[in-house]
Amino acid sequence: MIKTNIAPRAYALKRPLKTMTTMTAASRPKLWRNDITGLRALAVLPVLIFHAFPSLIPGGFFGVDVFFVISGYLISGIIFRGIASSSFSYLDFYEKRIKRIIPNLILLLTFVAAAGWFILLPDEYANLGMHIDASTLFIQNFQLLSEIGYFTEDALRKPLLHLWSLAIEEQFYIVFPLICTLIWRLSRSVKMIGIAAALIALGSLAACLSSSDRNFAFYFPLTRFWELGAGILLSYSETFIGFSTSRFSQNVRNGLSIAGILMIVLPMAFVTESTAHPGLITLIPVLGAVLVIAAEPDALFNRTLLCWRPMTFVGLISYSLYLWHWPLLAYLFIAVPDATPSVLIAALALSFV
Repeated sequence: MIKTNIAPRAYALKRPLKTMTTMTAASRPKLWRNDITGLRALAVLPVLIFHAFPSLIPGGFFGVDVFFVISGYLISGIIFRGIASSSFSYLDFYEKRIKRIIPNLILLLTFVAAAGWFILLPDEYANLGMHIDASTLFIQNFQLLSEIGYFTEDALRKPLLHLWSLAIEEQFYIVFPLICTLIWRLSRSVKMIGIAAALIALGSLAACLSSSDRNFAFYFPLTRFWELGAGILLSYSETFIGFSTSRFSQNVRNGLSIAGILMIVLPMAFVTESTAHPGLITLIPVLGAVLVIAAEPDALFNRTLLCWRPMTFVGLISYSLYLWHWPLLAYLFIAVPDATPSVLIAALALSFV
């Protein structure tokens, strides 16, 4: 049995957790999972289509919720494995995040500012400046919360509207590593880390479901953290409890994969923006993403659809694709309000470039 309360002197940070009697996921080599890369594509493509042609995938916005689960799973895995092996470094963690996020973000903001000079009216350009500042500081969600709803008509004139999600992710990953390492240093108890993660996720879900303000629930970080928390709890169970569906039969894993994909795709196809979101309905794609990740790479849809090369390619560029597609569409909506479908398709194609 895995020990979850570790004596401070017996298991100081110099002694990795993998010396525990049970081999956990933390002590096994972590390989790149193409199926999770493909899951990124399944998240980003519906968002692109929804933004350009909302009637085709009326619930395409659920792709962002899938992204939250993936991000929670992957990033917390880095933190947990670092704690487990006594090798976690704030400097290394944030350095990698900065290298991945900042260069493309700076390029995007520069483009948006330059293009806005020619396209926007003076008052719109002044407002854009505030959004650029907010995006640079990763507080765009708060800026939008004070201005506009995500599903309103005026949102089409906000070239940086989509960066609310990046802000929420970064706000979480400024705080969460501090909470984990603080708990570990004070208690040497991975059980306490798990309890804290569960309380954050459940408390955030309760805040989301109890909120009567749709914009608040959409943009405020505490009403969104539970979606990242779903991925975090899966990662925790693998790292410290040794949970893995690999011990299940192939048919069971295939079933998890099929169920997960359906739970992601069906809400995207049938739920509209008039439905309260985030809310109870959001649990469906969030839990679907958890099932797909837990199903392991050899599960049916994981090894076929998600590992299909075009899907993994889109997954690899998903961050950049998400960053660039909306400003191109937003400026197109402003400059050419009656743009034809072929022009919208061209804008999406340009975002791939």
